[in-house]
Amino acid sequence: MFEKLGNLKNLMKHAGQMGQRMKEAHDALGDKRVEASVGAGLVSVTANGRGELIEVTIDPELLKPEERETLQELLLSAVNETGRKARELAKAEMSNLTGGLDIGQILGSS
Repeated sequence: MFEKLGNLKNLMKHAGQMGQRMKEAHDALGDKRVEASVGAGLVSVTANGRGELIEVTIDPELLKPEERETLQELLLSAVNETGRKARELAKAEMSNLTGGLDIGQILGSS
């Protein structure tokens, strides 16, 4: 009967260690960078691994009033692509940490 308590204690210990490693991995994602460039390099967006935008670069040719719609479309596209890349990076990092186990799917957040 008390053997199960030992297993539970061991499980809780490992869960705490996993939680700490996941926090460290999440923190480390802030130091990683992903970039998306669209429109043959006219617009580039850089974000960290948590999806927070770091930098936006716009070719001066797109700053002309007649290029407003093109700029808006390219900027939106670059931001969305950078977000997708950041999510992929985060998923890969967490997958490495959990040995391929999709924690998000288990928790219902994927």
